[in-house]
Amino acid sequence: MKPEGTRREAGRRGSAAQAFSQSENLGEGESNSPELESNHGTPSAAQRSGRVWEIEDLAFRDEPMPKGLNAAEQLLFLQLRYLYRYARLIRMPRDRGRREKAKLLQEFQKRTAQVRHMEKSDAMWREIEAAGNRYGTEPTIENADAFYRAVYGVKRKEEPK
Repeated sequence: MKPEGTRREAGRRGSAAQAFSQSENLGEGESNSPELESNHGTPSAAQRSGRVWEIEDLAFRDEPMPKGLNAAEQLLFLQLRYLYRYARLIRMPRDRGRREKAKLLQEFQKRTAQVRHMEKSDAMWREIEAAGNRYGTEPTIENADAFYRAVYGVKRKEEPK
């Protein structure tokens, strides 16, 4: 990802947050390039978390894909880069661009939740496997309790005395 200075610099030229900020299509002779817009729209917090904002900005500026993105972020970057290129090519009306971008961001939120769920599930299965292996090699009450916690996420109920 780019350092903070680049973000400020991009803000002066225009940013992904502004790409579809006007509600009407510009007529002939007017610039349809969001880079030339001088007013800075206020992006919504949901759409502009720091990492998403940087992904949008890099895609808008047609930069190469940054390293370190997860699968959902890579897909968002590619989709946004394509949308911005296509919008410039066909002089897409800004309201249409905003609608399409909103759909992409909504799908990104779903994919991000799926990735988080998958990561939690992977961690759970690794913990279950490790606890099961410990119990298999050393069948003690402590290892059985650890396996029970890994599987059910709770401690074993103590038996009444």
